[in-house]
Amino acid sequence: MNQNRPIHWNITVPEILNDALEEAVKQGGYRTKNEYVRAAVRRMLETQKKDQCRS
Repeated sequence: MNQNRPIHWNITVPEILNDALEEAVKQGGYRTKNEYVRAAVRRMLETQKKDQCRS
């Protein structure tokens, strides 16, 4: 199994969330929504892992 092989996700979001994400990308220095979402997922997973280690 290749751990670095990209897996594609298809998600549906409300327009208001898409608009907010596009604005966050512009203000946050990300080139794409994909970059922003990947960074957000990484942060959430790291936080979850830290929280589990404390338990």
